[in-house]
Amino acid sequence: MMLKAGYVASTLAILALLAIGCSGTGAEPTAPQDGPYTLNAPAESIIAQGNDSSRMLWGIWAFNFDPTNLSMEIIPLRDIQAHFNITDKILPPACNDCLKIKVNSFDTVTRILDADVTLRNPYQISGHDVRGILYTNDYGHLLTNADDWTGQWDIAGGQTFNPFKAFAKTEDHRVFASGVEHTEKYLIYIPFPPNWDKITFAVDASWPGNCKEPYEITNFWQEPIFDDPGASGNIYIDVRDWQGDVNKVTLVAPEITGENYTPFSHLSGDTWRLKLTNNAGVAPGVYPCRVIAASTGSGSLVLYDYLSINITELQFNPVDVTPPWLNFSPYDVCVDGNYAYIGGGVNGVHIFDISNPSNPLWVNWVDTPGSADGVAASGGYAYVADDDAGLQIIDIDPPGSAYIVKTVDTPGYAKAVAVSGGYAYVADGHYAGLQIIDINPPDSAYIVKTVEIPGDARDVAVSGGYAYVADGDAGLRIIDIDPPSSSYIVTTVGTMGTTYGVAVSGGYAYVADWGGLQIIDIEPPGSAYIVKTVDTPWDAYGVAVSDGYAYVADGLIGLQIIDIDPPDSAYIVKTVDTPGLAFNVAVSGGYAYVADWGGLRIIDIEPPGSAYIVKTVDTPCDAQSVAVSGGYAYVLDSFALHIIDIDSPSSAYIVKTVDMPQVGYGVVISGGYAYVADGSAGLQIIDIDPQSSAYIVKTVDTPECAYGIAVSGGYAYVADGYVGLHIIDIEPPDSAYIVKTVDTPECAQGVAVSGEYAYATDGGLQIIDIEPPDSAYIVKTVDMPGSPCDVVVSGEYAYVTDAALEIIDIDPPGSAYIVKTLDTPGDACGFAVSGGYAYVADGVGGFQIIDIDPPESAYIVKTVDTPGYPFGVAVSGEYAYVMVSGGVRIIKLW
Repeated sequence: MMLKAGYVASTLAILALLAIGCSGTGAEPTAPQDGPYTLNAPAESIIAQGNDSSRMLWGIWAFNFDPTNLSMEIIPLRDIQAHFNITDKILPPACNDCLKIKVNSFDTVTRILDADVTLRNPYQISGHDVRGILYTNDYGHLLTNADDWTGQWDIAGGQTFNPFKAFAKTEDHRVFASGVEHTEKYLIYIPFPPNWDKITFAVDASWPGNCKEPYEITNFWQEPIFDDPGASGNIYIDVRDWQGDVNKVTLVAPEITGENYTPFSHLSGDTWRLKLTNNAGVAPGVYPCRVIAASTGSGSLVLYDYLSINITELQFNPVDVTPPWLNFSPYDVCVDGNYAYIGGGVNGVHIFDISNPSNPLWVNWVDTPGSADGVAASGGYAYVADDDAGLQIIDIDPPGSAYIVKTVDTPGYAKAVAVSGGYAYVADGHYAGLQIIDINPPDSAYIVKTVEIPGDARDVAVSGGYAYVADGDAGLRIIDIDPPSSSYIVTTVGTMGTTYGVAVSGGYAYVADWGGLQIIDIEPPGSAYIVKTVDTPWDAYGVAVSDGYAYVADGLIGLQIIDIDPPDSAYIVKTVDTPGLAFNVAVSGGYAYVADWGGLRIIDIEPPGSAYIVKTVDTPCDAQSVAVSGGYAYVLDSFALHIIDIDSPSSAYIVKTVDMPQVGYGVVISGGYAYVADGSAGLQIIDIDPQSSAYIVKTVDTPECAYGIAVSGGYAYVADGYVGLHIIDIEPPDSAYIVKTVDTPECAQGVAVSGEYAYATDGGLQIIDIEPPDSAYIVKTVDMPGSPCDVVVSGEYAYVTDAALEIIDIDPPGSAYIVKTLDTPGDACGFAVSGGYAYVADGVGGFQIIDIDPPESAYIVKTVDTPGYPFGVAVSGEYAYVMVSGGVRIIKLW
């Protein structure tokens, strides 16, 4: 399998040698005299001792090159052949043309000899995998266009393995048939000072069949790898073997990796992959490295090749690669056929295939210019109430290719939309009223009528020539829309609280407001009145009606299912608790779809009295903290911990959500457990092995509010607001308990641990001796000009955010002092430190990348705008995971 066009990487290393050894004034290559030059003595041969498919040596020779006339003398090296115990078994008595060399040119500047080497097989049997080996030697001769390298038939001098060209590469299985000749071009570096002679050459073959070891290493390709310590990138290579049983491929690059041998892993077919990490933080440049490949049963017969790994200077080029479905908080949902359309606020409209409701599939995302607060679908189009961007009309036929075909600007803030009879009806927010838009055809849509409403138009339903508008300030507005161009308010029905949603069915309007569900008789509309109020436990935000039941999105309590047959005796028959804030609901085909901040909840409602959640599409909402470990990101949002597979960050997906009792503030990962600072609920310890079955194994109650957390050496350190710092023994995690509380002067919010000290942000930076933990005490307070939020320790420095970035020398901790204050455009809060850079979540200032090497000269090198205000960050490899208002963004840094 070829990933990308391969190249002979070893040439790069040779060019460096040539640059040192070059002389002359750039003369043109010398033209060759007549040739070719033919061996004038019989070739000798041996059969190497071994099993079937062993290698056979055809001979070893020396070349003496005369650059004045471009002639070549070829001398059999009988002494060396004797060293290999040569026995003449299958050669004819003599062969005067088995080896021929034609000199093409010699470049006096690059010192490259260009020659064609021709071999003829004089045997009565065929050879396989014939190789012409050019020996490296103490003089420095080198083959610059080698196919690969081998350790077979080594002689004294030079390296223990030598480069070769393979012959008969165009033949099936590289069979070198009896009596046939093949030619290969050799580009040989002649070292300076001149060493024209003693260029040693050998020819071998595999017999009686193909070689057991790999026969080719090719198609090397690498991703960018930077000089930043810890930076990494994949390298790929193809290793080919006739038996298809390659079992080990290894890279030798200790200068980069800091280890002698680094194994590749098999990707597919011939291709092997290695994630190469610049552990040594080497400078930009080209680094020659060696690859070793072996096959099952090949024993000491292995194949070598040289690569050149390119380390480049780190240049930040941040790109937001967040999967679209990962980052939205559902505001509204509608169902049309087998698809659900979810208004995701600032993250646009998300489309899910719900043909199997228990396994919904994300299909597409349309980024809208405003905030997608309301959505309706009809006739192959989705209509989106997009806040200050007006009405967006989206072609959804097919959904996988959806795109905006028309934007109709509305004077207010579009909050909801209904579609009926060739018109869209948009509830347009404060004082803008109801906008009636002709959508026939959709791509030429325009406003035909504005019905002024003095309050706050939040939702709209249409039925039987009337529009019913939920006016947050006044109740239900009933508007005659027949004809639309002459629409006017017929009546207003005041409700008990702030009105949010409305649905109409069977002569009744069902209004969701803070007073619960209001059921209004609208027959006739001009005499409408409330016939029943069903008090709901929380504040009703959205409502849908189907088959004698009303389904109410009831905020923090979840979904209320209300029997409305008859309406004047309506009562709650079932409550389905949802983890977030139930904001809106749609019903279709025996399921209710609840837009629940933090995710879409799909609820089986057949029968309604036994309704239950069958599937949740979780989305991190208002993320509070994030940690990255072992290919997973752990995102803590308002009331849940989301575990996200980030093996491929741009295709990340949630594998598990663990509900939290309270609003969480911080999460760290250690030894198969996640430790969550869960506000007033204290410390939550979660078993994450495996991630897909994660669950809370222990809660350690803390007196105040757990804001920050660090884990080190069998202890968890929890910043607990005005109570101070708790030191908690977590070995074992399921028996964790507080062993010490260190009272800090103000409100402890952040904590980091390094060595024998804990560093807590509390009015300033509190440095606490924690050895032993049960006798911990404050040894130093470093005053801060602002209110410190977070702290990270790296090397001899502590980094603290207090609306700026404070860099503190902590060596020794008892004499710590601020060495640099770096003001940022916004309010620096959460951050991470990695490889000489600080990555700062700067609120309104965006995401800041700061060079902190050296700390006293720190400066901003890059600012990245994010869709929401960033306030926390974790960094792993070339990705930053940035918490923003509304979720988490995944940013590829370079």
